[in-house]
Amino acid sequence: MFKKPFHVKSNAAMKGSDKRKMKTSVLQQFGEITSVQVDSIFPNKSQTTTMKIQTHTGEHMMVYCADGVPAFFENEKVLYPTVYTLWKCPSLLPCLSTYAPVIEKMAGGADLMLPGVVFPETGLPPLEKSQLCSVNVVGNLAPVAIGTASVSSEDMLGRAMKGKGVLTLHCIGDHLWESGGKLKPPQINPISRDSPPPGESAIAAQNSAGSNNNNENMERTEGLESQSAIDGGHVCEGNGEGGGLKEDLVGLSLDAGAVGGEPEPVEDEGDGVSPVDAMDERLYQCLLHSLKKKVKPSDLPLLTSSLYRNYMQTSCPEGKTLDLKKSSYKKLSKFLRAMQERRLLDVRELSRGVDSITAIYKDHDELRSFVPLVDSGDSDEQSDAASSNPSSSSKAPEGPPEIRQFYSVMPNQAPVLQHSGYKRGDWMTKEDVRNAITAYIKNESLIDQNDYSHVMLDPILHDAAIKKSEGSVSHLKWDQLFTRFLHKMNPGYQILFPSDLSAKVQPRIHKGQVQPIILKLERKGGNKWITVIQNLEQFSLDPKEFGHRLQIAFNNTFTPFALLYCFSKRHSVDHSDPELGAVQSGPQGVWPSAPDSCCSQYYSG
Repeated sequence: MFKKPFHVKSNAAMKGSDKRKMKTSVLQQFGEITSVQVDSIFPNKSQTTTMKIQTHTGEHMMVYCADGVPAFFENEKVLYPTVYTLWKCPSLLPCLSTYAPVIEKMAGGADLMLPGVVFPETGLPPLEKSQLCSVNVVGNLAPVAIGTASVSSEDMLGRAMKGKGVLTLHCIGDHLWESGGKLKPPQINPISRDSPPPGESAIAAQNSAGSNNNNENMERTEGLESQSAIDGGHVCEGNGEGGGLKEDLVGLSLDAGAVGGEPEPVEDEGDGVSPVDAMDERLYQCLLHSLKKKVKPSDLPLLTSSLYRNYMQTSCPEGKTLDLKKSSYKKLSKFLRAMQERRLLDVRELSRGVDSITAIYKDHDELRSFVPLVDSGDSDEQSDAASSNPSSSSKAPEGPPEIRQFYSVMPNQAPVLQHSGYKRGDWMTKEDVRNAITAYIKNESLIDQNDYSHVMLDPILHDAAIKKSEGSVSHLKWDQLFTRFLHKMNPGYQILFPSDLSAKVQPRIHKGQVQPIILKLERKGGNKWITVIQNLEQFSLDPKEFGHRLQIAFNNTFTPFALLYCFSKRHSVDHSDPELGAVQSGPQGVWPSAPDSCCSQYYSG
């Protein structure tokens, strides 16, 4: 469901009343969860936001986040917990176990097959068909995927554990997990078989007497607590290919106070620096690295939560983590306010309850003198992105394209050009046409001996260059002949991007004249204005991405919707800002209007 990137249509802060309704809905849908656990998922002082997204399959969903970490996603009025939520409540859903290499396949969108399910000694958990369940790795109770059971647990046994077992909805390694900061799963050890159930332990504690019984009860209590204890052991070191996701499943730890299962940062002993001061310095270094190397002017305005989640956390050196609650600032807003006082950036509340970065002062002395972090995750992310999408460079060509003009040979012109090897329907450049005509004239000795600037027209050349309405013409100047000859040919064009030139690829030649990109204003429905953008596709410009750039540049809302509009193909951004309208209305009338195609896409916001 989230194996490919999804489009975020909006991201707004959740009101207190909506937050309470969300908690009530979670309690109603998941009877196993308690109010205390819900409060741990959505703390009262956390920044809770609601994201409206559209998946690559066109599905519209709601994602509810706490401090930038996805907690639940809603599809067709049904709530689904994310892996981050299940790490706090591992027993929220019935769980099946598998091996680490299988999880790597599930992250790519594959379903869990029954042969890959590890059959526990206690038997499969009771499942009904289409019931929501989770999947963990052998040796770790922390779920790493969720889905729906394809068949009931009885049918799984009846089929001899063959066929599909779980239809994957969300898995560690997909893009929903990446939007939460790519946190690693905690290590939650299974309960030992020698450990008694909680009820037996409580009864034994009440009936015990003497030091021996007390010691035995303490051992049993420790055995129960080991279910969620911190342990640095390894999780299922399988022999699967690729180590990217497997490394995230190996050697992980969980701190009871960490938010979303974030690992406890390990500080060097004896360095004389307190953990709080070390975290403050790490936050500052990651911010400077993000502002200097990652955040571009076109990214502004940028949500503060996006700055922390997508830029600062990914800039953290390998083996280290960022945790605001372990710093002296405690909150992101307080940290950014301190950075604003140091004149590194500007933070403004562009919408109610949502702060955004509006300016970055690149000329600040601390930014100019800062040396980027060498061991940050930038190079790894770039190599991973390049390996996962090797054709991304061809899809997004760098630099302006080269436009080449061509001319198609008409039937009455073929006798003139066939001496140079061209036939009817062939495409020629202007230089090729000039050379072929010159060769024909010299071969037929048609140069006027009295005036070398003129050419004598024989019947073949006359028919190829002169219109019938002009009558009989005996002589023409060289330039006039070339112009008339080209005018009777059908035009065409070819667009070559730098990637095509480097790969020595020849794109196909399009008939007609190349149409320029046109931006103009149109009134729609009273005082509502829209900016119409035409002819983007022929330059390989994605209309949605183009509209998103306009949204960032002019701080304008942007919502795509489809509309059938005969005899027109256009893309528009809807706005009612007079200043924006004045800026975008500038190109109107610069280019002549081009013939429109028959269907259209409107983009308004």
